[in-house]
Amino acid sequence: MAPDKLLGELETAEDGWLMAYARHDRAAMSRILSSDFRITFADGTAQTREDVIANLDRRPRRTAPEPMPHTEKRAIRILDNTAIVSGVYVNPGSDGQAERRSRYTDTWMRIQGRWRVVASHLSCAEG
Repeated sequence: MAPDKLLGELETAEDGWLMAYARHDRAAMSRILSSDFRITFADGTAQTREDVIANLDRRPRRTAPEPMPHTEKRAIRILDNTAIVSGVYVNPGSDGQAERRSRYTDTWMRIQGRWRVVASHLSCAEG
């Protein structure tokens, strides 16, 4: 597959993951996260795929025109059927909460013809 097409697929997959969080979309999240997915947060806590999906209903719902979370400085490296996506995750906050910025590294694998995220790590970022 052409490198530009792969980059486009991964950018779309990352954006879809952000939207699944924002929309509390359990079906999309189930398609995006691999069965053995694990995310590690800046404070050292971790969640499995099941934890993330269960917590969707507990997250605050975002409504337009409220600013949506997004990423900046995204970089993608593709190695065979694996991709490493990194950058800065920006959560603009809502209801008076301060903006939060985190550096992230997501590991994606092509599983049965579809990109799925298998691991993610967040750490605090400044500026």
